[in-house]
Amino acid sequence: MSDKAVSFFRILAYVIELILMFVLCTTPGLMPELFGAKPALLVCVALTAAVFEREIPAMLIGMAAGILTDIGYSNSIGVFTISLTVICFIVGYAANNLIVAKFLNYLLYAAVAVGILFMLYFLVWFIIPGIEDMWQ
Repeated sequence: MSDKAVSFFRILAYVIELILMFVLCTTPGLMPELFGAKPALLVCVALTAAVFEREIPAMLIGMAAGILTDIGYSNSIGVFTISLTVICFIVGYAANNLIVAKFLNYLLYAAVAVGILFMLYFLVWFIIPGIEDMWQ
């Protein structure tokens, strides 16, 4: 097969995976919740795709995952879309140009990316508006 056909089927597999994870995460009572929080499987899919793809496809997959995450969790498009787009671009660039391909390095990138993503979410939705009971 040609490179274009392989890349088409790879992107198609990512799209199907994103749709499947969105359905799994948003179906009530299907996934267990820890302290009232739903699992963020779309973020994991976007970061995994960012590690294996170049910068632009990683950014587009991150944007699609961000849109679905915003629709599923916050009912507004913006925070996760922009954050995941930028984070997936950075992770895609770093995975292809800067780091050695080892499992521990990928885990470290994923932990840092998820931490930054949810800190930005907390900053935008709780700190900046000045909600008094935000620590509860």
